[in-house]
Amino acid sequence: MWMSRLAALAAVLSLQGCAYFTTYKSDLGSPTTGVSVDIKQRMLLMNTKIGDADGKEWKRICVEPSPDALASLGASLGASHSTPVGSSSQLSAAINESAAYVGLRTQSIQLMRDAMYRACEAYMSGAIGNDDYLFLQRRFQAQVVGLLAIEQLTGAIASQPISVHTNASALTGGGANAEADRLVEAQKNLAQQQARLDELKAVHDEAQASFHALDQQSAPLKGKEESALSEAEKKALADTKLAQDELKKAHRDVNLQAHLVEVYQEAVEIAESDFKAAKGRTAASTSGYSTAPMRIASRPVSDRAVEKVADAVTNIVKTVFSGAFNDEGGRCLRKLYASTSDVEWSRLTPVCFSVAVQDYKAAVIEAKEDVKRKTGASEVDDAAVQNDPRVQSTRAVRDALQSIVPKGAAVPGSSTPP
Repeated sequence: MWMSRLAALAAVLSLQGCAYFTTYKSDLGSPTTGVSVDIKQRMLLMNTKIGDADGKEWKRICVEPSPDALASLGASLGASHSTPVGSSSQLSAAINESAAYVGLRTQSIQLMRDAMYRACEAYMSGAIGNDDYLFLQRRFQAQVVGLLAIEQLTGAIASQPISVHTNASALTGGGANAEADRLVEAQKNLAQQQARLDELKAVHDEAQASFHALDQQSAPLKGKEESALSEAEKKALADTKLAQDELKKAHRDVNLQAHLVEVYQEAVEIAESDFKAAKGRTAASTSGYSTAPMRIASRPVSDRAVEKVADAVTNIVKTVFSGAFNDEGGRCLRKLYASTSDVEWSRLTPVCFSVAVQDYKAAVIEAKEDVKRKTGASEVDDAAVQNDPRVQSTRAVRDALQSIVPKGAAVPGSSTPP
């Protein structure tokens, strides 16, 4: 009777889906649509944006990059029933899930994925506006281009294939046999390590006796000058030194082996405890592991090549950061382009012109420094760098803005109107 009921219960449990217990999903509890999910699923956020001017609505959607993860699931069920002296039933279940990251991406790709998604989140939450969002996208793209170039020069990290293993077991009393085998194995290992310790102690005692004997024989020779020693006396001192080194080594070996014996003794105690606990119990166990070796692509290079690569990386970093973080002129122009009123236009035009003037001056200075490094000249005039692409582009922006600044408008950083 009991066995039939137990079998029916086990059948019902075995029909249940395991994913329900290993997948986390929860509503965020806010007007913004979204769910919190685990590594196997992607985050998707969506809310409604209302236009400031026309009042139109549209959806803003942020989709999390693919997690590139895989999961391995293991489950087991065990049951037992004893009779006739005392009726007892035991039931155990085990479920295990192991997940591993399998995305074979470089640092630059990973940075661009995550940074752009976080920028989308900031835009959706209202922390940044349209102009700032576009500015961040441009900055991320510039940074990734620089990182890609650096990776090609220095070697990118490459990921090896990942293996995922999982195991689950449910035991009902029979686990004591496995624990007994582990206990016997632990006791066997302890006996071997103890025997090794006894051997090392014997070697240590022999080395100690040999050193003491030689040390006593050579004691009268230690105060003499080396030039006054005979060949036999020099050999006696050398033998004493060698015996002392062997004694030190034997002492280290004994200490290390004694520590190993303590470790194996603890393993025996744990095995004994597990064996006692396994008697008559219902046990469920799971295990899982994954391996993901990483390597860095490398090749032999000369010192000269290393210096060249270092210089190239330095120049890339300077160029990328100069363009990505000194784009105030571009941001000002985008705000000017997006302005919807004459008042805002009149207010932004002088500011953008002032920024363009500063960008032009900075471009001239950078171009002069480049010419100095290439030619070795101590001084370079402005005319020599007017054909530099940076100077030409910033000059064109400056002149274009100067032509549209309202007459009499106050330009920041300038005492006279344009």
